[in-house]
Amino acid sequence: MKIETPRFRLWLSTLLLGLAFLTLGESHLRPQAVLAQSPSETPNQSPDPAPTSLPPTPETQPIPAAADLKDATPAGTKQSEELNKLSVTEAVTLGDQHYAQGDYDSAVAAYSHALQSFELHAYALYNRGNAYRQLENYRAAIADFTKSLKIDPDNNFAYLYRGMALLGDQQADAAISDFNHLIERNFKLPLAYHKRGEGYMIKANYQAAPKT
Repeated sequence: MKIETPRFRLWLSTLLLGLAFLTLGESHLRPQAVLAQSPSETPNQSPDPAPTSLPPTPETQPIPAAADLKDATPAGTKQSEELNKLSVTEAVTLGDQHYAQGDYDSAVAAYSHALQSFELHAYALYNRGNAYRQLENYRAAIADFTKSLKIDPDNNFAYLYRGMALLGDQQADAAISDFNHLIERNFKLPLAYHKRGEGYMIKANYQAAPKT
């Protein structure tokens, strides 16, 4: 005689369900790993260019003489011959590679080649400005950042690095103006505050210096 009660059926289904879970194994029951988030920016890091909604700054920044901006690629050299074979995009990519390797002279040459064919290339101007800044050619850097901002006024990092180039050129008031633009636009990077503080210190030291 076959006896089958609701309690027996419940016990049997529970047993079968448990066996099914054991068959699946632990690997199917573990939660997926969460990707680590990128570290926050610090004053010791070089942030990448990022689009923002910052309006153009007033045209108060000095433009260097043309002699400061002459093409860094010597005519007739092997380097210039190799650059002549490259498209604008390839030249910019090569400039990025040289920049990442710390070869700022070659980076300037590559960006300059790209700009000969496309003078309104905002990114090439921006990163050539960074290469000039690394070479402490601050006047040329300021000019490139200013031109880049006329084309792409939403690049906050161009304001940041132009301000740093202005500090290097001892133009504290103009540098403070750039840093103020960033801070007023809620540009959350401690480096902007840090560099603005440097600008105030340079300005205070200049005002306190004895006049001859």
